Amino acid sequence: MELLRENELIWSPVVANNRMNRKRTASGVNSYEKELNFNPGIYIDKRLEEQGYAKWLDLCCGEGNALLQYANEVAGAKLYAR
Repeated sequence: MELLRENELIWSPVVANNRMNRKRTASGVNSYEKELNFNPGIYIDKRLEEQGYAKWLDLCCGEGNALLQYANEVAGAKLYAR
């Protein structure tokens, strides 16, 4: 597979690559919140408040760190029923 040059990549529809996503978390230094101004945990919390339930489907090629980070926050706050 031929890689795009930087200028081509900047103008392409690609927004991330495997290496960028593999270690990404929900919030913090390398996070969706920092890079995309989107915190999945806040979004899920809002859905829980509005609907009483929420689902998270991770289709990316990473390690699921954002989901694991949020699960730890929920466990730490003892919000299992949510």
